[in-house]
Amino acid sequence: MCANLFLAASLFSIHLHAGAFKYNDYNPGLSVQCGKWETGAYYNSIKQRSIYAAYRFEYALVGIVSGYWKTPIPSIALYKDFGNIETICIPFVAVNNNKIDDYGVAIGFKVRFKL
Repeated sequence: MCANLFLAASLFSIHLHAGAFKYNDYNPGLSVQCGKWETGAYYNSIKQRSIYAAYRFEYALVGIVSGYWKTPIPSIALYKDFGNIETICIPFVAVNNNKIDDYGVAIGFKVRFKL
């Protein structure tokens, strides 16, 4: 049984990036955290379904995620809790034909509930 169980819901993100690609900022999703482990699913920035699993360090989530061009891919996200609100900062690099096509950061928000 998990003594430290959370359910979280996300709705949108903001993309700050160098390229011209128009990312999807509507990213509804659900996640479950049990202790230091987290898993979830969401509608991602390129309008695909993503599933992820990650380990929570003090200020970073490190794991793998599906639903992008080449999957699964490693992922790292920095986070900060503000009570029931969690801010997430995800750096990214988009590669197309072995060339960097875009880079930047996605900033997202989750509402968390302790179960």
